[in-house]
Amino acid sequence: ADSGPAPPSPLAELARRVGWRIPERVTLVALSPDAGRNRLRLPGRLDEDVLAELGDQRPHLLVPGAIDGPRAAMLEAALEGRRAVLGVTVELGGAADSLRWARQALSLVESGVLPQAGLTRCEDHLVTLWLMGDPALAERLAVRQLAPLSGLTPGQRERLVDTLRTWLTTRGTAAQMADILHLHPQTVRYRMRALKRVLGAQLGDPDQRFATEMALRAQHLRRRAGTRHPGAVHAQDREPELPRGHEGG
Repeated sequence: ADSGPAPPSPLAELARRVGWRIPERVTLVALSPDAGRNRLRLPGRLDEDVLAELGDQRPHLLVPGAIDGPRAAMLEAALEGRRAVLGVTVELGGAADSLRWARQALSLVESGVLPQAGLTRCEDHLVTLWLMGDPALAERLAVRQLAPLSGLTPGQRERLVDTLRTWLTTRGTAAQMADILHLHPQTVRYRMRALKRVLGAQLGDPDQRFATEMALRAQHLRRRAGTRHPGAVHAQDREPELPRGHEGG
């Protein structure tokens, strides 16, 4: 027998009461809080269909649909320079993920990993969000991938790591890398020979090479945030010596 239509969900019932149309897709927006205030106050007006939670310690907005040009202009006018991060536009059921990513990106903006801006879009920084999603795991990966360099001094290791990261991300010639690193091309060639002696098999394996590049990218991002990590530059250190028994070739 037909039992009749299913009862409305609590969200649908609440939306009906307040006259809010439930959207299929939403974008969550993380806002910087007001220090010392119990409730964030926005200078301008939000569109009527935008939901706002401003009394939370981590205030945020729910915007129906994608944030296009007019929506972005509305937010900029309402926020008047307040820092905000636009999450990824998702199906309604993924709203929690959109907010989580937006809050993570806001933290990265505040720590200096992402550039300062009035409105920051998560869509523009997905790789950074992924790499910085688990700093402890990224650090563990870096320790594993760079273990062959552990016998060098911190300064020597740092120089080789910078050269390796530049090579992995650009695959440039010695002259091109020298321009990026502000070095003489012969210095770059010397460092690359040292790296190939120590990490030759690792650099020749596609999976190991990818893991090393991801580890170094994450390490570089943490450095931009001012996070201390092994390998601080010591200007007095010499260029790394080639491993003994491998000077030829």
